[in-house]
Amino acid sequence: MSERPILLHSSYIQDAVEGLPERLRFAFGVACCQRILPLLGENTGNAKVDVAGNYLEKVWRWTADLDDAPDDPPEVLESLIPSDEMAGAHQEWYQSALLFYELACFVAENRSSEIWRISDGCFALLDNYLYRTLALPVSGENDRIIDNHPLVVQAMQWERDDIDLMGARDSNSIFAVWKRSKQQQLLSLSL
Repeated sequence: MSERPILLHSSYIQDAVEGLPERLRFAFGVACCQRILPLLGENTGNAKVDVAGNYLEKVWRWTADLDDAPDDPPEVLESLIPSDEMAGAHQEWYQSALLFYELACFVAENRSSEIWRISDGCFALLDNYLYRTLALPVSGENDRIIDNHPLVVQAMQWERDDIDLMGARDSNSIFAVWKRSKQQQLLSLSL
């Protein structure tokens, strides 16, 4: 049996992101979170989306050398995470909020070496979202259905395109990824 495409993608992203300069690593992580912002909003409402969106804007500006690093403590993003009793019933909210919090921790600690994990988290979120939405039982056969779903295929392509754009290793590549990720909302794709 061959390895799942999503696992192959994860290995590629880890290697590719580790080869980028630090600021571009952060830009990759913020692009991943930018694309899941609508999913957070679908579960939390506008106030929390504004907190997350404003934070992403600060990180974008920092990665593009337009501002200093955000000084928001990770606890600001931790406030997005639902309570334990809510988390079980709202997995997409819980998972997306954790990804924003993880990005905030990486930025606050100026630690980009594992930023590729945000991509893995986004795909775990998509996996759960699609299994729930399509009402599929978890199985190897259904993993293949999920991995080949247009939403997953498109998300993998967007990330590969980000890596290609960042290959230029300049601020123009950050601006290009910044603009694209704001237009590439995962939930705007139809199931």
